[in-house]
Amino acid sequence: MARFGDEDLDTFTSDMAVVVTYGSKRTKGHLDEEEEIESDDGGGNVLVMRTVLKDIKTSEFSRGGKLYGLTVNGTITADGTSYTVHDKRLQSDGAFTTLVIAKA
Repeated sequence: MARFGDEDLDTFTSDMAVVVTYGSKRTKGHLDEEEEIESDDGGGNVLVMRTVLKDIKTSEFSRGGKLYGLTVNGTITADGTSYTVHDKRLQSDGAFTTLVIAKA
């Protein structure tokens, strides 16, 4: 079975990706919305829509990466709009990361 390396991941963000800016550095990701079920105070469940920035190479968060130093409550720009980061989650095998974001 063929294995993908970090250099192969750009293929996944080449078509519909938006430009993501952190400080003076730029990378790409997919701006999207996801549904998530959360418990409310009464013990019921509520469907919540979250804005997410998906398919960012996880290596971008490591030392020397374009998003190195980005933390929860940090600010990024995606597709020209400023967002605050609320969570950072690894996708599947960890090659990509999803950021849960909200307009700043």
